[in-house]
Amino acid sequence: MKKIKAFLSRLQPPAWTARLSLPLAFLSYLLLDVTLRYLFDGAGAVPASSFPPWLFSVMWSLIFTSVAALLPRLWRRIWLGVTFFLFAAECIAHAALYKLTGTFFSFAALAYAEDGAKFFSPAYLNIKSAEWVWLAVCLVLMLAAIALAPKQRHSKKLLLIPALVISVAALAIMLEQRSLYTDVTRDYLTWDAQREDVNYIESYSRIERTNDCFSVTGLYEFTYRSASTTLFPTNFVNKDEHAALDKYYAEHPKSSDSAYAGALKGQNLIMILMESVDTWMVTPEYMPNLYALMQESVTFSDYYAPMYITAATFNSEFAANTGLAAPPVGVSNDAYATYAFPYSAAHLFREAGYTANSFHVGSPDVYNRGNVHLNFGFQTYNSAMNMGVDNVFLDSQLVRAHARYSPGRPFFSFLLTYSVHGPHNGDMWGAIEPHWNEANAAIDFDSMEFPTKLDRDEYTCAISQAMETDAFIGSFMEQLRADGRAENTAVIFLADHYAKYMTNAEFVMQLKGVPNRDFLTRVPFGIWSERLEPQVIDKAVSILDIMPTIASLFDLDVDPRYYLGNDMFDSAPGLVNFVDGHWYDGTTYYDGGYYSVSRPAADESGKKGSAGKSADAGTPGSIALTRLHGVTPELREQTSSASLRIHTAWRTFQSNYFAYLAQQKHS
Repeated sequence: MKKIKAFLSRLQPPAWTARLSLPLAFLSYLLLDVTLRYLFDGAGAVPASSFPPWLFSVMWSLIFTSVAALLPRLWRRIWLGVTFFLFAAECIAHAALYKLTGTFFSFAALAYAEDGAKFFSPAYLNIKSAEWVWLAVCLVLMLAAIALAPKQRHSKKLLLIPALVISVAALAIMLEQRSLYTDVTRDYLTWDAQREDVNYIESYSRIERTNDCFSVTGLYEFTYRSASTTLFPTNFVNKDEHAALDKYYAEHPKSSDSAYAGALKGQNLIMILMESVDTWMVTPEYMPNLYALMQESVTFSDYYAPMYITAATFNSEFAANTGLAAPPVGVSNDAYATYAFPYSAAHLFREAGYTANSFHVGSPDVYNRGNVHLNFGFQTYNSAMNMGVDNVFLDSQLVRAHARYSPGRPFFSFLLTYSVHGPHNGDMWGAIEPHWNEANAAIDFDSMEFPTKLDRDEYTCAISQAMETDAFIGSFMEQLRADGRAENTAVIFLADHYAKYMTNAEFVMQLKGVPNRDFLTRVPFGIWSERLEPQVIDKAVSILDIMPTIASLFDLDVDPRYYLGNDMFDSAPGLVNFVDGHWYDGTTYYDGGYYSVSRPAADESGKKGSAGKSADAGTPGSIALTRLHGVTPELREQTSSASLRIHTAWRTFQSNYFAYLAQQKHS
């Protein structure tokens, strides 16, 4: 026994190594933050080498390390282990979510986490290998810091040093916060990338611009900003906010010169929100039914579905039905089910004498759709159970509910498909299997270049799933014509978001021929009616423009100024609000710098793409950005107006403005 004890004592590190515990912990904390910032340098507006993020990284690391210094050995080890684990998990969440959606993790996304977790797949953790390497390095450093923690606490006098460090570091953080923060709900900055101070302030203050905010804060300060904003959201429901919105809407009256105003008055409407159907899927070989429908429709080849929140499908269904944009922060889930949306499509159609019902195979509990859709004005929310669907993977079974979504009296029906939902692997085999052989035969593998085998497999799965949605489109149109509804029914079909479940976003950019993630959000959109002459319109439009377009086409009774978007058929230039304050109007793009945009004309959509098949307008190299120099005051004003527009959309919802208007009307 004595020999064993002697052997074990020789394994004990020398006493002096205990002094390394705190420096190793500090280094682990610092590298965890700094490495993440540098690995994703360029994702936001502020370079990783800038002063503010470095200050936040160093000061927060000092605070965490100094707290450990104040604790006895056991509690120090617990503190170091728990804090490292939590922040390491957050690093993984940041990297994974950025890979999947192009935006970093925000605590506001936790509002949708329970529902999103139902669709989680390990495939979504396909993040940069460098991130795993540095996480491992930081883990080793932290484990060493924990192992070397000294048995004896420092004397009370020495404990004053970490207490002083905490005070100084906290003071430095608060002073920096004070210098960077401004109330952007009141003051709208038109920032210039050449002005670093304004750039820092704009990025820090706009927490809803997740990537920009993260770039100026780093891991720890962003955690504080995001968590505090989510837990203690600003109360927008007040007289001052409503007065400010009154002023905005009074100063922004709207009129339209659309030649299609009232063109669909009296017709029924079926709106189909297609899960994950991207432009590169809509070819005669992959989705012949949808492709044929687009040839018979008015299609908007430059339509975008920006993802303002991580729940991308819900993001689009909210905007498509209400004309508002889902705010990235500042509201709870309950708001969607309780706030007033009097100008939603369902409310307006019902006021015009229509029935209004929604249809999706998902449970009413997912995103609380059962209550949210009723609040939107729908009379019923129909799930798989009451549609007669016994296999939720198969969109083709939705046609079983044809009598429900195409009744005998004037109707508005909102349908959501599901088959192309991710991940694009065996998890969705129920949708893949019926079309697996067909997809393998249709894809021209010889002419395609796949970066990895995973990309090839995911591409094949995605096409198989798209074929299942296309089978529904074919059966749907066939039945609509067979029962005599086609002549008095319009169909709006649109995708909820791009193929974000493909784990290699760069590969999807290559497929679509786009330069960055903003343009990646271009997806199919079209309006079919026997009253409309088929054509392709290349105006830049987005999900914010859907409701004003519907209201105009069907001559619904609504004041158009309360929609922040515009009638797509209006002759005025379009405007697309992306996340992080970026915008695009068809010729110019802004992401902190200004660029002219060159893209193909609408009649180029039949050219061959990289798959050797008929492709959409997004063929490789089809969109190019050229940096503009000598930016005009008009462009700067456009940036200010674009920022004001999207924030007004968010504030209108956050303040429950339409409930206030109703009170004013009846008082």
